[in-house]
Amino acid sequence: MKGAACFLIFILAAAVAHARVESEAEAAGLRGPVRSVTTETTKFSRDKQQFEEGIRQVTEQVSFNLLGMMTEKIDSLGHQRFDHWYYKDGKLAGRTNLSNGSEYVYAYEKGKITKYFMTGRFGQLISRDVLSFDDDNRLVSLEYTCYTRRGCLGAVPKVVTFKYDGRGRLIEEVHHEVGGKPSRNMYGVHRYSTQYLDDETKEVSAIRPDGTLISKARYKFDKKGYLREFIQFGSSLSSIAKTVYLDRDRHGNWTKCSSFKILQNEGKTIEEPTENKYRTITYY
Repeated sequence: MKGAACFLIFILAAAVAHARVESEAEAAGLRGPVRSVTTETTKFSRDKQQFEEGIRQVTEQVSFNLLGMMTEKIDSLGHQRFDHWYYKDGKLAGRTNLSNGSEYVYAYEKGKITKYFMTGRFGQLISRDVLSFDDDNRLVSLEYTCYTRRGCLGAVPKVVTFKYDGRGRLIEEVHHEVGGKPSRNMYGVHRYSTQYLDDETKEVSAIRPDGTLISKARYKFDKKGYLREFIQFGSSLSSIAKTVYLDRDRHGNWTKCSSFKILQNEGKTIEEPTENKYRTITYY
């Protein structure tokens, strides 16, 4: 469930970023002129029944430039550095991963990114993405194609289509192959379905190609639109995990959140703490 939920957040953030040509900081949900974000975690000790607050582990460090584009990232995957270049009109032209030599190159139509290509260290094409928009400038499809080192198709090209309600809110994301055959994303999900329960709550379901439910997530927001609570449900629709966002800084970015594992014991629901996350955010 966690992987599917993370993938959903990633694909939606990417879609919005390309549709609106946002900065990478904005696509990550950050507000204000963010310079760096350092994330630390502390685990809950079941023996002591308390958080090991004196033992914090740095899990991620990210830096951004003045335009909100990521310049450096340190996490479990290693240390990555990025460089960006721009067209004469100021639009982002591409990004280079200085750590492995891969590049993203962007193409525009009517001010929106409609194509982007990923190339490897030696210039070989790795992937191509084509984006389409409706008359209201909403992203309606994203077709992506992967290639082998010899330039051949690595797999059948796939398409992600997006549907919106009358208020312009995303209600469905469907993954299929070119030609219409249902396909799975890397987490086995064929379709994400979003239901808005009210103005402050929505549920997102992850569904397999055969129509069975994989998982569901419920998002609760406060009156300012900030995410307040995130609950994960299993295929049986019983809640299995919860994250609560506790503190925010003056820009509205969260600085502390707590995660819980939800257990059922003799008909009672027990929320067992698992970890706290802290973010130290600096600004220009």
